[in-house]
Amino acid sequence: MSTDDLIWTRDTDGGYYLAKVTCGWEYYTNPSAHAADITNVCRCKILKVPDVDDVPGKVIACFRSRMSIQRIRDSTTVQYSCYLWNQLSKSPDYIISTVEKADIFSFLSAEETEDVIFIYLQLNGWIVVPNSRKADTMNYEFYLIHRETGGKAVVRVKTGGTPLNPQDYIAGKEKVFLFQSNGIYSGSSSENVQILYPQDIKQFILNNLDLMPSSIRRWADRTKDLVGSGKTTQSL
Repeated sequence: MSTDDLIWTRDTDGGYYLAKVTCGWEYYTNPSAHAADITNVCRCKILKVPDVDDVPGKVIACFRSRMSIQRIRDSTTVQYSCYLWNQLSKSPDYIISTVEKADIFSFLSAEETEDVIFIYLQLNGWIVVPNSRKADTMNYEFYLIHRETGGKAVVRVKTGGTPLNPQDYIAGKEKVFLFQSNGIYSGSSSENVQILYPQDIKQFILNNLDLMPSSIRRWADRTKDLVGSGKTTQSL
């Protein structure tokens, strides 16, 4: 941890905060520090993020881990955090470097990413069975029926660094759609397994913003803001 690093944290009520480190590590040896089991600290300026909709999906996902602290290496999220700090603090503390390509999937939560795939497949003739979209369906996110052919399919969506291998799904009876938001696939499509590629889905979002939930439209705008804060203009 060093001066000017940014830290995301949240309270027990689910409120999110962005903090700017203002000094190096300090070691506290007083009784209250030992009682709280917090002896290594760094001073920060902490600002509340008023709207949880301004918290990127990559940040939200980090709080599912059991680690006390972890580094966020995603470049889009890092640049956005600097951008948001400047907005919240009303100061130019961080120079936003040129962003040639901001990734909207860095902003979307796992649920929002599933919503995009949900809408994409529905517009391509697949009807989603609402009751199939449950947390206990461990092997797929939702179940589909094609409105014209009656064919059956399942969908697997991953948003982190875990790869998807199409070979793991070729033995099933149903058609399988795979989507890995970072494009991490360890194989190729086959007769019954179809890979959905991030760039195609990003273009789908841009072409169908009117059909997207408000949170996804908001992140599409944020992505453009982040790209526009540099000196280059690029799509999602």
